[in-house]
Amino acid sequence: MNLLYCTKCQQIVDKYFRNKDSDLFFCEKCKGGIHYFGQEEAILSSQDIFDLYDTEHPFNPVADFKGTQPYISFPSSVPDLDLLSCKDVLEFDPLNYEALYHLGNLYLSRQQLELSKDTFLLLSKHYPDSADVYKKLVQINVKTKDYDNVIDYLNALHKLQPNSFYILEYLALIYLKMEHYQQSLRYFIKAYKLAGKHSYQDNLKKNIRKLMSFIKKKN
Repeated sequence: MNLLYCTKCQQIVDKYFRNKDSDLFFCEKCKGGIHYFGQEEAILSSQDIFDLYDTEHPFNPVADFKGTQPYISFPSSVPDLDLLSCKDVLEFDPLNYEALYHLGNLYLSRQQLELSKDTFLLLSKHYPDSADVYKKLVQINVKTKDYDNVIDYLNALHKLQPNSFYILEYLALIYLKMEHYQQSLRYFIKAYKLAGKHSYQDNLKKNIRKLMSFIKKKN
């Protein structure tokens, strides 16, 4: 069967018609244009989509999301000089961005996730336009598997970087992890449309085809 998706109805459609002049597909229900993603494939598990993503993308946002900032790791034998330096700065300037950001990273590198989260939440409150802060909050909440929070922070990040289709793809993957398959598909479609002629669009198309096939078999 054909894999067709109506962006207006926001669902996979089986009933459609084809315009002979334009050779385009249209939804029979709303008469809107639809996207064609090829033929239905074999039965697949959602894990296959994660595996495909891992082989073709430099990040694994579910198991190893690290945003774009360097991940700082300090040996346990190193004295708390960085910690003391940050606290010295914060004693005189409690909302110093660089000191708080470094402190949050330091806690994160030591797996003190609650302290790290509290630090980056404080930053997000006073520096709401910092995309790097939201990336760290995403990273922390992926580690703690608080996926509802991950979605909130990814949406906040998307408002700051509306042209990043990668953020929409991360949202799709998180919804997929939560087994919210229709929501996942919607965000994969949004990422695909936003990607335009970017070379990564082919990778998104593969994920969409696999997920559409999975949903149709599941239903």
